[in-house]
Amino acid sequence: MDINKATVSSFLDKRREKKNNTYPVKLIVYFEGEKKRYKTSISLTEEDWSKLTNPKLRDDNLRTIKRKLTNLIEKANKSIDTLDNFTFEEFDNKFLGEKTNKSKSILEELFNDYILSLEQADRIGSAWSYLNTKNSIKGFKSNVKIYEVSKEFLLSYEKYLLNKSLSPSTIGIHMRQLRRIVNVAINDGLLPVQKYPFKGYTIPSSRNIKKALTKEQVKLLLNYQTEDKDVRKAIDFWLFSYISNGINITDVCLLKPENLDKDFFSIFRAKTRNTKKKDLRPIKVPLTELSKTIIEKWRNRNSHNPYLFPVLDEGLTAKQIKYRIQDFIYFINKHMKTVAKDLGIDTKIGTYVARHTHATLLKRMGAPTELIKENLGHSSLLTTESYLDDFTDDFKKDFAQMLVDL
Repeated sequence: MDINKATVSSFLDKRREKKNNTYPVKLIVYFEGEKKRYKTSISLTEEDWSKLTNPKLRDDNLRTIKRKLTNLIEKANKSIDTLDNFTFEEFDNKFLGEKTNKSKSILEELFNDYILSLEQADRIGSAWSYLNTKNSIKGFKSNVKIYEVSKEFLLSYEKYLLNKSLSPSTIGIHMRQLRRIVNVAINDGLLPVQKYPFKGYTIPSSRNIKKALTKEQVKLLLNYQTEDKDVRKAIDFWLFSYISNGINITDVCLLKPENLDKDFFSIFRAKTRNTKKKDLRPIKVPLTELSKTIIEKWRNRNSHNPYLFPVLDEGLTAKQIKYRIQDFIYFINKHMKTVAKDLGIDTKIGTYVARHTHATLLKRMGAPTELIKENLGHSSLLTTESYLDDFTDDFKKDFAQMLVDL
């Protein structure tokens, strides 16, 4: 046997069991220490897979499957034999068909497939984020093949993003999403695992710039008076988010009357509802007198509308819901910008700041991080700590003095 020749075999891929208790049968091609997997349309149980090697196989269905698999291996070997110099790219062109392979190996098409799967799962925000990354890569280099994504490619792309003055946090998002697409390509047999480009490459990250308001600034918002109905509405919903465990505006808009109890309401975060399947716990939010007043003032009066607040309507698609909520966030942020200027607050006080302020002020008042983690609906204390602003100098001085005044 020519040791320099590519070889083909089949195997039962037991990494992921299907709902019918079968596993996909795949081909695997080895060449000079590298390997690449290829899908087939065959799925078998472990028991049936073991039967295929029996020379006295009697099951007609399994005999048909065995012939089909044998034909696929023969086709793969014939494709190898036609190549003067084997490369996986040339093999794919022969075995899969050049047109099909080109579409599958282009990075942009892999992004498109993944974005479509996110949209079909109603994860519209994630789909838009991956679309942004796809367009960013396209701006850096067009028609990139998946096998061209190397460590050198990553370093060059990172430099390109830095030259566009993007923050380490934003660059990290692009890189993590590109890594996800690479992992999908490896899982689908489009890229050998040995070509994994992120080995030895560190994805940029940074500590979040803190966005919390001080206690004095929140007092100004609590006492703010205005005759402008839109401004009043924006402040009320900002305060409702701030008081209500810092829940984001998406979760506020998705609230329904049945979520409310006498002194609490409960929600599952929209952000984790579609991504976290295990240990999904509701967030229990206390209803203060102020939050009850805000609900009563702005609640939905249309008995046919299932939502607590009249931002959304029944029957909207996931995309329409996303657009409605984005418009409402823009409405709040626009008016809060005016309020900040009026109050002399020189920092942004958009909707996201309400969440950070809830967490940070609780921390400064001595609340345990575990409580703040539970309020925010985080699964990790590290995530919670990234939300928390540093303690103020005065706070540190007070505690230092307490060590003396025993």
